[in-house]
Amino acid sequence: NGFFAGAKGYATQLGIRRSKYTIGNRTIVEEKKLAEGGFGFVYLARDVSSNQTFALKKIICVDRERIALAHREIEMLSKLPPHP
Repeated sequence: NGFFAGAKGYATQLGIRRSKYTIGNRTIVEEKKLAEGGFGFVYLARDVSSNQTFALKKIICVDRERIALAHREIEMLSKLPPHP
């Protein structure tokens, strides 16, 4: 996708370093922050192989209670049907 190629080049020129993650069999790169809240951040992210875009949520886990909350959210989301 031309948009992502251009955005990547522009970010590199500005010295912006994007975080890259391996999730399952995908390599995901953060594109930009979409939202921020008391428990974490949501980013626009893309799979480097397929260019498919995702919302990537990063939860701040500073104590056992937050870790348990994150695990409950992951469990709940894993039970949802696939999004079209």
